[in-house]
Amino acid sequence: MKILNFDKRGGIAKVKTENLDDLWYLSNILDKGDLVSGVTFRKIKLGGEDDRKQSVVKKKAYITISIEKIEFHKYNDVLRINGVITAGPEDISRGSYHTINVEDNTEI
Repeated sequence: MKILNFDKRGGIAKVKTENLDDLWYLSNILDKGDLVSGVTFRKIKLGGEDDRKQSVVKKKAYITISIEKIEFHKYNDVLRINGVITAGPEDISRGSYHTINVEDNTEI
């Protein structure tokens, strides 16, 4: 795992995963209540609920979530971080749940 940036005062680290072991280490380092930020895809519904032509669009967004659950899947080579959105673009509602998938070569 590469540490790209580390701020001791703020307790903030920016890391880039390089292999499966890094995902395992992250699953043991991160705790419930920690904040994790990263680029992810979020489905957004366009049009109202009454509209007949309501469509769903996947949008790439940089969001921050407060961790509630961490799942390490060693057979799928992915670390799933579930939590509540605390920061992100205006069109993504705060307080809704989201999962950030961390794989090889992912920056968080």
